[in-house]
Amino acid sequence: LSQKLGINIFLSCDPEEGIPVGSKWSREVFERMRDAEAVVVLLSPSWMESRYCDDEYRLARYLDKPLFALVLHPEKETVKAFLKTEIGRQSYVSLNEAHMDEAFRALVHTVKTYMTAQQLTPFSFGGTNPYKGLLSYEAQDAAVFFGRDALRKKVVDGVGQMLHRGQKLYVLYGSSGTGKSSLMKAGVLPYLHYTDAGKKAILPVFVPAGSSLHTFVGMLSDYLQCTREEVLEMLKSGLAQDDGFRELFAAIETRHFHLHGKLPEQILFCADQFELLFETNSQEKSSMSGLEHILSKILQKESACMLVTLRSDFLYAFQHSVFFESFKDRSMVRFEVVHPMEPDKIVDLIKAPASLPELRGKLEVEDAFAEKIRSDLEGLEDALPLLSLLLSNLFEIHKGKLTAEAYQKGMLADLVHAMAEEEIAPWADNEEVMNVLKEAFIGYLVRIDMHRRAVKVKALRKR
Repeated sequence: LSQKLGINIFLSCDPEEGIPVGSKWSREVFERMRDAEAVVVLLSPSWMESRYCDDEYRLARYLDKPLFALVLHPEKETVKAFLKTEIGRQSYVSLNEAHMDEAFRALVHTVKTYMTAQQLTPFSFGGTNPYKGLLSYEAQDAAVFFGRDALRKKVVDGVGQMLHRGQKLYVLYGSSGTGKSSLMKAGVLPYLHYTDAGKKAILPVFVPAGSSLHTFVGMLSDYLQCTREEVLEMLKSGLAQDDGFRELFAAIETRHFHLHGKLPEQILFCADQFELLFETNSQEKSSMSGLEHILSKILQKESACMLVTLRSDFLYAFQHSVFFESFKDRSMVRFEVVHPMEPDKIVDLIKAPASLPELRGKLEVEDAFAEKIRSDLEGLEDALPLLSLLLSNLFEIHKGKLTAEAYQKGMLADLVHAMAEEEIAPWADNEEVMNVLKEAFIGYLVRIDMHRRAVKVKALRKR
C-alpha cells in the first residue's frame, strides 16, 4: 500500500518504524495520529472487540481524520451495523468480495481519489517557472516539489521521533544529483514548519563552505537578530565554561518564544552539503575542525538535534571521522539513503505542477511529453539535474506549453553545449584554468577556486 500510494504508512508494531519498546504508547499513538493525513482500519470482529482499537478509532474521529477500511467478514451483523453508522460505503473495501490483490487495488484507488480531490499541500507558489534547472528547490518552492512524497513523509516523521528515540543526527545521503538538498529544503523543512513549528525551533539551513565556522555564525546571527560578534562570544563562552552553551540555547529559546509564543521542545540545526566539512574522502582520520567540535558539543544538549545532507562518496570519511566517533552510541545517528528518483515519480515532478491553481493557464504538459521523458529515463539513475535544466529552459522557450514536439532529440546536448561555452568564456584567456577545465566537466559540476584548484566532483572526459 505504501509503494502504490507513494506515501509513508505508520504501523505501530513495525520493528523499524513502529513504536519502540519502552515508549509511552498512548502518547506515541496520539502524536502519530495527529500528524497523519488519513487512517486505514483493518475492520474485523476482533478489531471491534478490542478496547485499544476502539480508543484509536475514537481518537481518529476526534482529530477529524479521513477514515478508510479493509473489511473482514462484512456479513457479520456487528460489522454491518458499524459500517452503516460509522463508515461510508465509498470509504471501505470488502476482502470477502475480492481477492487480496483486487482489494488492495480498490483501496489504493479509493485513497488516491481522496488525496487527489484534497489539496494536501498547505503551500502556495509565488514564482513563474516551477522547474529549477540546475538549482535546488528552496522553501518557497515547496508547492511545486513533487515526486518525493513517501520519503519526505518518512523523514518528517523520523525527525519528529528523534528525541524519543535518543537520536541526535539524521543524515540524508546519496550520490550527487539525487536531490538531497531539494528534499531537505523544499520537502522536509517546510512540512516541519507547518506541522510542528511551535514545538520545534528549526534553524535556517547553513552550508559549511569556505570558512565553515563563518557560515554557521552568520546563520545564527541572522536567526537570533544579533551581531556576529555576539554569536562568537556565546560560542566561546560555551566552549570555555563547558556549560552546554547555556547562553546560545537561551537565546534560541527566547527567539522561538518571540515567534511562536511557546518554548521549543526540540532545537533542530540544519546543514546542507555536510561533506564540505571534510577536505578529503580518503581513509585517513583527521582532527576535528572548529565547527565540528562546536557541533559535537552542541548536540550533547538534550533538546538539540541535527539534520544534514551528505554526498555518498564522503560516507566512509564521515563514518571514520573524529566527529562521528564523538557519538558514543551509534544508534544516535540515523542514516536515510536518497535514491535516484524513479521514472514514474519524475512524471509526477513534470506534470503535477500544472494542477496548481497558481499555474493554471500558465503551464500545460502534454501526456506524450511526460511519457517520452519517462521512457528515455529508464535505466538512467543520474539524469535528474540535466532533466530539470531541460524542463526549465523548455518552459521559458515555449511559454509553459510542454509538448512531445518540443522534446526533440539532441536538444539537451545543444543546451549543455551552450552553457559550457558561456561558462568557459570568462576564462578563455587564462591558459592555466583552461587546462584544468579541459580535464573535467565544467559549470555547476566543477568550479575553480581562488587557488586555481578544481573542487567538487571531477568527471573526466573520455579520450
